[in-house]
Amino acid sequence: MEGYIIDGTSARIINFPTVEKTLEVVEKPEKKGNYKKNYKVGEKQEVYPFRTQEDLELMYNHFVEKKQYRNALMFVIGINVGLRASDLLELKWSQIFDEDGSIANGITVKEDKTEKFRTFYLNESCKTAIIEYYNGLKKKPAKNEYVFSSRKGDGHIEVRPAGLILKNAAKAVGIKYNVGTHSMRKTFGYWQLKAHKDDALFLCHLQEMFNHSSPQITLRYCGLAEEEMEQYYNDVNLL
Repeated sequence: MEGYIIDGTSARIINFPTVEKTLEVVEKPEKKGNYKKNYKVGEKQEVYPFRTQEDLELMYNHFVEKKQYRNALMFVIGINVGLRASDLLELKWSQIFDEDGSIANGITVKEDKTEKFRTFYLNESCKTAIIEYYNGLKKKPAKNEYVFSSRKGDGHIEVRPAGLILKNAAKAVGIKYNVGTHSMRKTFGYWQLKAHKDDALFLCHLQEMFNHSSPQITLRYCGLAEEEMEQYYNDVNLL
């Protein structure tokens, strides 16, 4: 079954393997040490977006090859809707499917951090990944169950373990820069800005989506301010 993944100004077709098993072989996160949220105290806290198609595919393919289908779905939706991890991980199947069984187009959530309501939309990449994952589940979940359910109890996976899942995957595929749950949201912003670079108003829309206080903060958050600064240095060569 074919799906789509963001690739600059257009969508690039990739093949989503058919999900046949629900078993997830997840690398267990290291539990030792002092942690705050999804990073270890004392380590570098800044995380970066996935700026290349190659890195996006490396991450996705790693999860699929390891049969970590839940994590693959988390990654696909995370990079395509731009939710904070705390809101993404709280999604329930009742929000994903309409009453008639079709996948919802727009989903409204109350953001955990801001307590504001935000509506986001599922693109074809998200819908394809959801269908593949759901069809592969031997036991269909109840409507009130979490999409990204934890293997411990009836809750959902928490932010810190989700961040460690991404870190471990990035390390396994040779990605050198620091990643975490914010990498998914930053990736959404980075590729959206690249795709709408000729739209003068889009930065304002993205700023509003992210609830940032200024366009500069949004550019810096998405990693574009750093790229532009580097370009400025390289544009002028004296002597």
